[in-house]
Amino acid sequence: MLAASAASPIELAVAMNDARRPTSITADHVLAEHWAMIGRIARAHERDDDARRDLVQDIALAVVRALPGFRGETDLRVFVARVAEHRCIDHIARAVRRHGDVAIDTDLPSPARGPDQHADLGQRVDRLAQTLQRLPLGLCEAAVLALEGFEPREVGAVLGLTANTAAQRMKRARDALRTTLD
Repeated sequence: MLAASAASPIELAVAMNDARRPTSITADHVLAEHWAMIGRIARAHERDDDARRDLVQDIALAVVRALPGFRGETDLRVFVARVAEHRCIDHIARAVRRHGDVAIDTDLPSPARGPDQHADLGQRVDRLAQTLQRLPLGLCEAAVLALEGFEPREVGAVLGLTANTAAQRMKRARDALRTTLD
């Protein structure tokens, strides 16, 4: 751990929360395990690279601060996604007050593909991102979580809905995506 004067706010929060947590779950472990998901959730809500990096850091700090309240009632992945979604909603609300509009990043490079495959994939990702942007927030959240592989009960837990309501939103989002993308 870095000296207190050189440590980032996230590192300080991790150290303080890990010292108080009686279980074997450490903030470093949670962030390492779920970092990619946090980045994808942030990408679905923020287009600008710098703002997205700030959003990812805000989410990470919120996860670290929320970990002492984790009681194990849900899967840790669901807990992290819930915190991330709530932080993204706050981010959107602040951005709308400041700028009036927030869009998502549609640049998803894949270095493993050839130029033609990459261009085709890029066009499909752009269409998906644009379609997600046009969905109402409730459907967008359900779609992003479904694309992350969440089950309806997990989506419900993240969004504060029943599993049936989450399943309905997921179906509506899927239908809207199919209609637009076909």
